[in-house]
Amino acid sequence: MKNESFIRWQSITREHFGNSVKMCFALATGLFAFQVNLILGSNYIDLGNKLSISFSLITLLISILAAVLCTLVRLKDFRVTAKICRDKMTGNIDHLELNRNEVKILGKLSWFLFKIQLIFFSIGATTLGANVFLIVLRR
Repeated sequence: MKNESFIRWQSITREHFGNSVKMCFALATGLFAFQVNLILGSNYIDLGNKLSISFSLITLLISILAAVLCTLVRLKDFRVTAKICRDKMTGNIDHLELNRNEVKILGKLSWFLFKIQLIFFSIGATTLGANVFLIVLRR
């Protein structure tokens, strides 16, 4: 019974983790596109705003790249986990411990990249908010 509960919650955690990565990726991509449009279509942006917007663009780009890397790492994690299950079913336990260690490392790397994604998204979104506020004040 305990194992079933753990498996269920592990599945829920994995699903929410993936949805969180996707949501942050979509928001960062949208804000990135908004800022590019803002730079190209606004006459109210001076050099200070351009530097600040450029900083925001870079942080959002890092967030987007972290999301892509996180997704790739998770896919590798799933493949190695599937290999562990397959090897256990066939009795091939030669590399089982090595694969388990790889899964642990990939899991930690996924969470690290997700944290990087959130941090850089937060910085980029906050900087964008401040820039838009300053642009509106100047009108």
